[in-house]
Amino acid sequence: MAYNYSAYLAVNQKDGRFVNFSEAPTVTAIDGISEAVIVTPTPTIVNLSTGVYKVKLAAYADLTDVLWKVEPAAADQAEIIDIATLNSKVEQVIDERIDVATSTRLASDDARLDNLDATISSRATPADVTVSASVSITPAQAAAVSSGELALRSYSTFSQAVTSTSLDDLSTASSVWLAIKRNTAKADADSLIFIEETAGLTVLDGAAYATPLNGSLTVSGSAGDWTVTLKVEAAAMAAIGLRVGSYDAEIKYKLGNDVKVLWSGAAILSDGVVRAIA
Repeated sequence: MAYNYSAYLAVNQKDGRFVNFSEAPTVTAIDGISEAVIVTPTPTIVNLSTGVYKVKLAAYADLTDVLWKVEPAAADQAEIIDIATLNSKVEQVIDERIDVATSTRLASDDARLDNLDATISSRATPADVTVSASVSITPAQAAAVSSGELALRSYSTFSQAVTSTSLDDLSTASSVWLAIKRNTAKADADSLIFIEETAGLTVLDGAAYATPLNGSLTVSGSAGDWTVTLKVEAAAMAAIGLRVGSYDAEIKYKLGNDVKVLWSGAAILSDGVVRAIA
């Protein structure tokens, strides 16, 4: 029996932008149970899109937790400050008694799938990927949205729906808030984005924002079937164009004397290519 291990990584530089390695990094896979470095098979790394990489360990004999260490080359160490794991998985190799022809065919299929990842990454739009967001996103972001995370893109209008089965009557909530922060210990006034249902977008990039109508949070539905629609206009998204990266996000509401979390997760801000918004 053998297992394939893989993970998707996001690489950020000092200003928060996604960036590619200028030289091949050193990739080390560590067996989480034995705590030993895995020498055979040799781990590989493939660039899928700007700042997004896939690391893989093929046909490892043991079922374990694989820990990944990616060390930038000396030329990149001064610029790259964050390498975050977006997703990881393990797959069982069902039958090791595969003939050479089948093995070659499977390798070819795997290569085609990797090429498809890269193709979708360069072409993904709402028409290509079925997600509850209206921004152009990469396959990694599509997976994030489908698992309940927010996907934002600078210089583009952000709109995404979050559904909830809460039995509370959210239509009578006195306040509903969305906060997106780099550091959860920071005050709401230091948020990257802070929206209140009635007040609108009040904080942007850690400062009071003077155009609250550029952001909105709308609650619709009924008990057990709520939809919270989030929107930030392109003018506001342009103002945070240098803040790409992964953030903590939370939607909270106040109902009577109770204050409850409706949803929490990650918000992934990617860098838009076209800067024009008007």
